[in-house]
Amino acid sequence: ACVHCRRVGAWTLIGIGARVLDGAEIGEGCIVAAGAVVTPNTKVPDNTLVAGIPAKPLRAVTDKDRAYQREVVTRYVDLARNHVDGKFPPYA
Repeated sequence: ACVHCRRVGAWTLIGIGARVLDGAEIGEGCIVAAGAVVTPNTKVPDNTLVAGIPAKPLRAVTDKDRAYQREVVTRYVDLARNHVDGKFPPYA
């Protein structure tokens, strides 16, 4: 993803290949779909799923989505910590 925005709220998931452009504000608990392009200065309300080019709100984030978000975000944070801690040696 390429993220140039002003703000990304807590527990928001930005999909692979998404572009979030200058001045955009993404609320808490949102999902920005893979490949979406959030145009400059767009404001995405909390708990909203956006997708498309340009990204448009599709629906509210569901409880099932929230469970998925927490699983994925937690996995990404753990992976980052493992890298920082040197648990993945560089290739020889």
